[in-house]
Amino acid sequence: MGTKERKERERAARRNDILDAAKIVFFDKGFNGTTMDQIAEVAELSKGSLYLHFQSKEELYVSILLEGLDLLNEKFKEAVSGIKGWENKLRRIGQAYYSFYKENNSYFRILFFLYHSEIANHVSDELYQRCFEKGLSCLNYLNQALREGMDAGKIELQDPMGLSFILWGAFNGIFFLSEEEDHKRLMPSSMDHLIRLSIDLMINGLKRR
Repeated sequence: MGTKERKERERAARRNDILDAAKIVFFDKGFNGTTMDQIAEVAELSKGSLYLHFQSKEELYVSILLEGLDLLNEKFKEAVSGIKGWENKLRRIGQAYYSFYKENNSYFRILFFLYHSEIANHVSDELYQRCFEKGLSCLNYLNQALREGMDAGKIELQDPMGLSFILWGAFNGIFFLSEEEDHKRLMPSSMDHLIRLSIDLMINGLKRR
């Protein structure tokens, strides 16, 4: 291995070490409670070393968000792989999203905190565009399943991406309600049951009468 390749590998390894340290701190303290000094301490690096790889705390945060979107994309890809029929695909996507929420809750929180704050205004247009494109890629799994149903004449012809956004919002609404203990106490049954019921309602509501 040449000197250039070795340096590139070392730089990539250092960047990953910083991201791993940042996840520990962000997942524990949230964005506002985290400082670059804290991340540097966990990474066992100087704060200056962090800025050699990331321009700001916001850039670090969004880089972790991109990891979360990659995980979600992979879950959706696996969920629909080899599956036929728009109904089956919607069920698998819904269950995959619920699984992501349960298993990767810290990534889920980061994903939504970005879009409810000013963080997006403090990162480069290129980085923000990458987030947008990866998020759109996630929604596209819903979009494709809905288009399949429309092409088969099973769903009324309408805006599939608009419907995708509505379905996504419905799932998130249930997840957000479960985050609050007071709201959780109002739930008549388990989250597992409510998610299955929600998917059934969505599919039945979409079917052409």
